[in-house]
Amino acid sequence: MPKKPKEKYVYIISNKKAFWGYHRVAATQDIKELLSFYQTADPHRSYEIKFAVLTPSFKEVTAYIRKEFSADKSGWVKAPRENIVAAIRKKIATDHIKAKFIRPSQLPMKKSAVLEKTVYVISNNKTFPGYYKVGIAQDFKVRFGDYQVASPHRSYNVEHELLTPHFKEVERHIHSKFSAKGEWVRRPLQKIIAEIERYDQPPPSEAEVMNIIDDMRKDPGKRGGYYTLDNVQLLCGSCNSAKGEKSWSQFITERKRQVAREVRDDPDVPRYDG
Repeated sequence: MPKKPKEKYVYIISNKKAFWGYHRVAATQDIKELLSFYQTADPHRSYEIKFAVLTPSFKEVTAYIRKEFSADKSGWVKAPRENIVAAIRKKIATDHIKAKFIRPSQLPMKKSAVLEKTVYVISNNKTFPGYYKVGIAQDFKVRFGDYQVASPHRSYNVEHELLTPHFKEVERHIHSKFSAKGEWVRRPLQKIIAEIERYDQPPPSEAEVMNIIDDMRKDPGKRGGYYTLDNVQLLCGSCNSAKGEKSWSQFITERKRQVAREVRDDPDVPRYDG
């Protein structure tokens, strides 16, 4: 029995805000997931797919359009969308190509899950100066290549990458802490990277917790404390190290002063007169 030819979507995507007059013509097996990716490539989420056709002749159609409109190597064309759509329809009709025209809002979505991903920071100072995108990817090299073809100028840069099983927690924390807009953060790059590295601390294992408890039972501490519920505090590794042998009130006072200094010295914190 002959094998059924593989079908893919030939699509036209554009971003009028960032790349006025440009359209990218390419093919993909999962267009809904692709659009979600493109939206993360822009802090303004301005990418749009307004034309898609499902066909086993995706290679022929894509190659024809790219040649017809002198596309660059990533498939970007500087021509009106209506002209590109008309050329695709003409190619399909002339060559009697099997095809199904799809509304983008009705396209399927593929879901997947992995145990470990890369938390990455990229920038595009030519188009979005001062913004840094913090995202996650299973294969960052492939993802970054996709970002480059998302811009006709190929102006994205890799600023940081970290492979971790805590990718969801790290990404969520960074977006929340720095008030991300569509996964894009407007903060100093070094602060973003430092916070990613600081937050990527796995919780202690059960064995490590039991060792800590055993040590506390054997040695109540140099300040004469006891292993009781009212004398035990649950702290992260960095806070525990910073507290050391200080009293709780002393530690909190110093921590408040430290935060006040950080806010005072942060140029991105809004200032109000009056």
